[in-house]
Amino acid sequence: MEQETINKITKIAKDQQQTLSEETGVESSIDDSEIKQYLNEVIKEVQQHKQKT
Repeated sequence: MEQETINKITKIAKDQQQTLSEETGVESSIDDSEIKQYLNEVIKEVQQHKQKT
């Protein structure tokens, strides 16, 4: 489930990067590994929060 979520969000982020690049001419400096690392941190925090409640 987590991997599926990460894959979906990574695809959305890539699509948005491409759209922004086409519309503004500015390239994004974030890469796939940074996106995945951030998402893993978010998932971990959400899981910790769920355990507290």
